[in-house]
Amino acid sequence: MLCMFMFQLMREFQRYKSLIKRPGISQEMVAERETLLGQLTVSQKDIQQQFTDAGNGKIPKGKNIPEFVNQIVFVRQLEAKVGVDIS
Repeated sequence: MLCMFMFQLMREFQRYKSLIKRPGISQEMVAERETLLGQLTVSQKDIQQQFTDAGNGKIPKGKNIPEFVNQIVFVRQLEAKVGVDIS
């Protein structure tokens, strides 16, 4: 739920970025920007922890796929999460 709120908030910031650049509106949006920054930071730390865990051999196991393919799938999923956070 929180993740969807983060994406929605990010889209709204991107959609109205020209308005948000105005000084008055920018001051009023400080709390929302801080909320978004906090959520992005938590998301980034979670992805970083998953990557670190994977380096220590704690990759979630897929069903009926070789270990090498499982590692590729896991890394691609992490890449996709980072891509969603950036866009």
